[in-house]
Amino acid sequence: MTQQGTVNLTKDAIGIAYQLGRLDFATFAITFVTVVIAIAGFAAFAGIKTTAIETTENKILELLDDPDFENQIREKMSEDINSKINKVVNKLIDDSLGGLVREAVNEKMQMKETLFDQTIGTEFDDYLDKGE
Repeated sequence: MTQQGTVNLTKDAIGIAYQLGRLDFATFAITFVTVVIAIAGFAAFAGIKTTAIETTENKILELLDDPDFENQIREKMSEDINSKINKVVNKLIDDSLGGLVREAVNEKMQMKETLFDQTIGTEFDDYLDKGE
C-alpha cells in the first residue's frame, strides 16, 4: 500500500536519473554510446569490405599466373561449348525430322481423307441413285 504524498522510487537508471533531474545527461550518454557504436559498425564494415576485395584481387592474380589454371579453364570451356553445341544440333535435328514427319503424316491424312471422301461420295451417290 502506498500512502499519499510518498515518492515511489524505481530501481532503473532512467527512473533514478529522472527523479534526480539528471535525465538529460542519461539521454545524452545513451545517444552518444549509440552513435559511437554505429560509427564503429560502419568503420568495421568498410574495413572488412576492403580486406575482402584485396584478398579476392590477390587470389585472382595468383590464379591467372598459374598455367595449370589456364588449362583447367580451357578444358571446362571446351566441355561447356561442346555440350551446348550438341544440344543445339540435337534440337535442330529433332525439329527438322519432327517437321518432316509431321509433313508426311499430314500428307497421308489428307490422302486418306480424300480417298474416304471419294469412296463415301460415290457410295452415297449410288445409294441416292438406287432410291430414285
